[in-house]
Amino acid sequence: MKEHFLNESPDFALGVGSAAIRKKLFQELVSIGGKPCSIISNYALIGKFDNNIGDGVCILSHATITCNVRIGNGTLLNKAAIVSHDASIGRYCAISPGAKVLGKSRIGDCTEIGANAAILPGVKVGSNCKIGAGAIVTKNVADNTTVVGIPAHPIKSTAIG
Repeated sequence: MKEHFLNESPDFALGVGSAAIRKKLFQELVSIGGKPCSIISNYALIGKFDNNIGDGVCILSHATITCNVRIGNGTLLNKAAIVSHDASIGRYCAISPGAKVLGKSRIGDCTEIGANAAILPGVKVGSNCKIGAGAIVTKNVADNTTVVGIPAHPIKSTAIG
């Protein structure tokens, strides 16, 4: 792989859904000379006002980003996902199809949000969390926690390290 980066092109993009694997691959590829490229579908809707999209971000078709949004390096925003005004998504996250991160929400690094889940306005979700498909998150979620349901409730804490 290192020879490819040296001889062909240093550019890479990741389409992996697992946040932990995204982080590992991203860091390994950068360490051997890779340069993360963002891929943004022509069919994504991205507001023109004060958005900050990191390196190596993939934004798929029909995803929507409104205004004053921050998306960290290496994050995947899947088909038809929505990130609303003043929201922030950390590094290496995986936002599944149809998921909604609503206004002023904060998502930590390496968090996975399941299909059609919704993070309500102003809610903070920690790092290394998993939000189940269809969950409605109404309250803050601590680091290393898995939540499911309506309203979302914790089912597991997965301390790392």
